[in-house]
Amino acid sequence: MHSNSPETTRLYSNLHTGQEYVDDLLHCGNERRIYRVLRLTLPTFYTLWDWCLEHTQLRSSKTRRLSIEEKLVMFLWTMNEGASNRVVQERFFHSVETVSRCFHEVLDALLQLHREIVRLPDESTP
Repeated sequence: MHSNSPETTRLYSNLHTGQEYVDDLLHCGNERRIYRVLRLTLPTFYTLWDWCLEHTQLRSSKTRRLSIEEKLVMFLWTMNEGASNRVVQERFFHSVETVSRCFHEVLDALLQLHREIVRLPDESTP
């Protein structure tokens, strides 16, 4: 009888992938649901996606098959829910390392956006 060691046993069943959740959310047609989950409207989400694509290094991951959309949704969902890494793993079916890496990739991209749109007052402003 063959038993799987903890190292070789799959962590998730893959009945629903994170990308399937993202596709369902973004194509559900329910603006209230999208706003409730992302705290952004769908047009605003795609404006952010376009900006990230044009102005940052945020890209889809070929090895893990993570789209930019999934990375953005994971980040926004995490921030909206105040979710821990472990909760995000469970929702999107990715490892600790993948969730952490994606979070920081999106955070770095959004910090670039911050530098572009936030203008601090000059020194002559009282």
